[in-house]
Amino acid sequence: SALVIDFFNRASVIDPPHGSRLDPGLYRLVIRGGVRILNAGEFFAYPREQKFKDSRLWSAARRVGVGVTEANKLVLMATSESVYMRDLAAAMKTYKVRSAIALDGGTSAGMYWRGSYLIAPGRRLTNILAVHEGPGIAWVMAPPPNW
Repeated sequence: SALVIDFFNRASVIDPPHGSRLDPGLYRLVIRGGVRILNAGEFFAYPREQKFKDSRLWSAARRVGVGVTEANKLVLMATSESVYMRDLAAAMKTYKVRSAIALDGGTSAGMYWRGSYLIAPGRRLTNILAVHEGPGIAWVMAPPPNW
């Protein structure tokens, strides 16, 4: 599964076929590789169907998830304690999340906000999801080249 945000700032969770390539020109953001945990507001975690093979997915661990509400609000959530995927999904549902994916967890789980760690990862990370505060624009139309 993947979280995508298009050029009009509409976020959604999609389920492209395993091994398929997404056209990066269609989206401003693509985060691919998470296990879907909510679909239409219901718990939906079938890692084997999504070609995940690591049995630790079913164990309790610190978790990070990202989801989308019906009002197109992004919800980012991380747990400081070990929980099961269904627990993360239930917590996200309390924030009216309809579609969500679980991202990397365990020692990779962390959340940093406004200069300090809310949840510190247990190891150095090479990839992170960053959200920047401030005014933004959904899409800028460039004038034709001959103007």
